[in-house]
Amino acid sequence: MLRALQIIVNKFLTFLCKLFHKNGTQFPGAISYNMNQKVLERIKYPKYVIGVTGSSGKGTTTNLIYHILKDAGYDVVYNETGSNGIRGITTLILNNCNIFGKFKHEVLLLELDEKHLHLAFGKNKMTHLVVTNITRDQPARNGSPDLIYDAIFNVIDEKTTLLLNADDPGLMRVSLTFKGNIITYGVNKTRDSYLKKECFSVDNAYCPNCHKKLIYSYYHYGHIGSYYCPNCDFKRGTPNFIAKNVDLKKGTFEINQNKIHLNKNFLFTVYATTAAYALTKTIGVKEKNILYAFNIDI
Repeated sequence: MLRALQIIVNKFLTFLCKLFHKNGTQFPGAISYNMNQKVLERIKYPKYVIGVTGSSGKGTTTNLIYHILKDAGYDVVYNETGSNGIRGITTLILNNCNIFGKFKHEVLLLELDEKHLHLAFGKNKMTHLVVTNITRDQPARNGSPDLIYDAIFNVIDEKTTLLLNADDPGLMRVSLTFKGNIITYGVNKTRDSYLKKECFSVDNAYCPNCHKKLIYSYYHYGHIGSYYCPNCDFKRGTPNFIAKNVDLKKGTFEINQNKIHLNKNFLFTVYATTAAYALTKTIGVKEKNILYAFNIDI
């Protein structure tokens, strides 16, 4: 009964916000969530519940995933306004449920703030979680990368398929303990990669397994690159999905021998595009649909 009331209140407040030409992405969810903070645990979710989180790149990655799924004919809802905290997520989810708490679409896709992930999914586990990277971001708010790591991975269980940036050793330490399915993606060496560390603010310089200093074959930026531990078997290895022959001047690279066109000529876009390719390929989107979405102006 309370769940139905929260959904009705959420929809009504959203209607009022739109009536007065307000965005209405936060306020309805704030009221609904405060009525009962367990409401999102009582929703009947669809087959695919996809989360995208990380210190940077999650918005771009989420947008790319959405466009691929939409072009491929999936009925997908996502937080396109970028409201990735618990109030915005509550607004979105409740507005897309019927009064019985059943989500009305085929796919729920969410860009998720790392610190709010546990609030959104206390019991209802995501089917897939894409993690872009973990870096020192907003220290006053987020603290150390270790705290962000815990905020993300303390929420998931083995039922969630992880899609991880293999070039981030601090992120890949989850592979030492996680028993579920892990799919990795990464970017091979480019003409802009460098061989020596060019800054002193590297967040993960040591092996998470034996704590020896990692050796890098090359860096892309910060601690992101190709690494291995000289003392144990912890290493980047070969990702499941690899961006090769990256040419940022031409705005192209290759995945699985397919030439991909970037909509923005930045390394971060290569990572976001590769992550989106990995996720959509994993859930069964046909490659021709993925390539179509990438090779048009998004």
